Amino acid sequence: MSTNNERFEELNRIFEGVDAGQRAVIVPLLHEVVFMESEMLQLRSLPQIRVHPKDPSRQQVTAAGKRYREIMQTYTNAIKTLLSVLKNNGSDDGDDLLRMLKEFEQ
Repeated sequence: MSTNNERFEELNRIFEGVDAGQRAVIVPLLHEVVFMESEMLQLRSLPQIRVHPKDPSRQQVTAAGKRYREIMQTYTNAIKTLLSVLKNNGSDDGDDLLRMLKEFEQ
């Protein structure tokens, strides 16, 4: 996985063609997306569910699991916003953004 700065630069290149007013809003959102990706990667390494030792049918979501879900919801909303900017801008870069997001999932 690339560093946060490299990831930001990759995402930022996709939005180079967007007008200056929209970029002023998008650049901070790109920083947040990169931050959320790094947080989710860290949370993935932690247990998401706690299983009762005597009764495996009793399970409880851990704090890490709850936090991951919260970040994922925010992340999804941010990605939808970014994709809508590309779509409204008439750009074909939405495919590039989706490709880069798939790279994060791997």
